[in-house]
Amino acid sequence: MMNKLIFLVLIVALASTAGAAEPVFPVDFQEAMRMARTPGKDGEAEAVFLELADRQVRHQQCIEAALEQASLLALRRKDFEEAEKRAGRIKDKPLQTLCRMRIWDAQLRWTNIVEAAGSQDLAAWPDRLVYDAAMCRARAHAMLGNAVAAEKDFLLAQTTTFDANQLAFANLTLGNLYRDQVKDESKALAAYKAVIDSPVVGAAKYDSIIAYAVLLAKKGDEKEAIAQLDKLGAENIPSADWRCRIQQAYGDVYAALKRPDAALAAYRKALEVPDVSQYMVKQIEEQIAGMMPK
Repeated sequence: MMNKLIFLVLIVALASTAGAAEPVFPVDFQEAMRMARTPGKDGEAEAVFLELADRQVRHQQCIEAALEQASLLALRRKDFEEAEKRAGRIKDKPLQTLCRMRIWDAQLRWTNIVEAAGSQDLAAWPDRLVYDAAMCRARAHAMLGNAVAAEKDFLLAQTTTFDANQLAFANLTLGNLYRDQVKDESKALAAYKAVIDSPVVGAAKYDSIIAYAVLLAKKGDEKEAIAQLDKLGAENIPSADWRCRIQQAYGDVYAALKRPDAALAAYRKALEVPDVSQYMVKQIEEQIAGMMPK
């Protein structure tokens, strides 16, 4: 009897939806999201999100989700004024604040972020906003030299995401904070190791292994430092920049081990990788120049 009742309710709901005059907002939103992730489709996606933001719908959250994405797309093309205008139309205060934090982050306006969100309890914000807001505020605190507040926000970000890639990035940035500002290499190693042991692939994993290997080298553990870099299998990585960066990392490890000849050889080998970005070439050339006798 209960199953029949549920089935009848479902039929009524479907009939009501089928008879609705307005387009189905979630379907159009999903299509716009697919376009936003497709190279060359940013403009089309932006137009759809703006149309959705002007559509008459029952739930304000739909409008604000479209405005958030429209703001992000304007931010992607560095139209800060337009990104801000769209964020300003959002009525939900935490979401509006997060959209503005993203804009200020892109503009390196760290003080604005702390002034707007520094005293807010981000853990009380809607769940889907907490990770991005915590990471953004953590970066601002770190750039302003407040390592204690930055650590607190990085740890908050870790506890509020189910996404393995987001968790890896939070651990990586936390490791960098421990290494560069807190000067606690043990904590830094633990944070990097958490990324190394995770199932993620790509930039966060590569950066963590490199940072971990260099710290091991500074402690004199050459065998394990080189073994960590060897695990990356640079020759199998499609990106020329990453193959170059990993080869450069061997130079960084040898430099930390006080083996300048081996470091120079590794840096020169990195320069032999074809099709590498010019900024990387310049960086390695500067490292080589800095090691040459005056």
